[in-house]
Amino acid sequence: MLSHTIHQSWVVGCMEQYNLPGLQPGPKSSHARQRNHTVMSLDMTRERIRKLFRKVELSESSYDTAWVAMVPSPNSPKSPCFPECLNWLMDNQLHDGSWGLIHHNTSFPLLKDTLSSTLASIVALRKWNVGEHQIKKGLCFMESHLASATNKNQPSPLGFDIIFPHMLEYAKDLNIRLPLKQNDLSLMLHERELELRRYHFL
Repeated sequence: MLSHTIHQSWVVGCMEQYNLPGLQPGPKSSHARQRNHTVMSLDMTRERIRKLFRKVELSESSYDTAWVAMVPSPNSPKSPCFPECLNWLMDNQLHDGSWGLIHHNTSFPLLKDTLSSTLASIVALRKWNVGEHQIKKGLCFMESHLASATNKNQPSPLGFDIIFPHMLEYAKDLNIRLPLKQNDLSLMLHERELELRRYHFL
């Protein structure tokens, strides 16, 4: 009788393992199938996400690229972690010396955005001591348009009054000479402090 019971249990186990017909699933087999279904669902979801990302076309951002280019290598802090970003900046400077939007002029509504992208790119190149020619062209652009940074009639990108003055200070620490009057810098630093207080960061 005991032998028959053991044999029957073995048969039942085999039928459950291979999903053979003629047997109602027990709690263990039901749980296993549910777990397998969950794993399959996760795999299908991952694959759908992969397919979505294959179709995404991201616009190139010189501003974001410049900040990534500033990241030092964890193995060598004196070297960039992403040198390809520096190469991209040197290869994608616009003819007027700026980085950012292709079509702009002194009345372009997003000139401050171009100033941010250009200054970030200059800082990134100077940090790693590359692209001296591009830096000089960028500084010429900054000299011609830097007054727009304090122009209240020019629309400001979100966070401009906080981030741009910080970049100016960073540029100063890297011995980048910008054609900026001390009064203008003091004004921007004061406005940055007001913005930080407004959002309770100080």
